[in-house]
Amino acid sequence: TPGFGIVVALIALVAAALLAVRRNN
Repeated sequence: TPGFGIVVALIALVAAALLAVRRNN
């Protein structure tokens, strides 16, 4: 599926952002 990689990339970005926020707090 062409869009599968995009979905995985978005999830990875969101996960990284959540980790960054948790570390900052």
